[in-house]
Amino acid sequence: ALKLMGQRIGGTLVGIVIAGIVVHLVHDPWWLAVLVIGLAALMPKATAVNYFWMCTVFTSLVMILLDLSLLATGGDATLLLWRFYDTLLGCAVAGSVLLVLYGARRWHERRAGGRQESTVDAPPDSPNFRHADDDD
Repeated sequence: ALKLMGQRIGGTLVGIVIAGIVVHLVHDPWWLAVLVIGLAALMPKATAVNYFWMCTVFTSLVMILLDLSLLATGGDATLLLWRFYDTLLGCAVAGSVLLVLYGARRWHERRAGGRQESTVDAPPDSPNFRHADDDD
């Protein structure tokens, strides 16, 4: 999960840089539309490679598409930075939850005395198996 968060943050950052360059240099709606179509065509290939490239292409696609839709009002380059902030915030929340769950699991394993199998995952013929009907 931490690897995916790193790929998400990295892919989003690279996608924002690509979109920022495109938004800064290209102001013709037809060229922006061609770029959006090209990026949309790359999505299946990027998804097949890994999550980093999927996030890169997807972020570029969405940010250029948003700029294209707001081109009549001068575009909205400020969304690029906010997209990255939102991604960082989301990954920080997910990372915090992941660390808490990992810590709880480790604590439970230490408390259980290092047993290899828990009562939940134990097969029915195991001495650790408990039925839901069993009383303590």
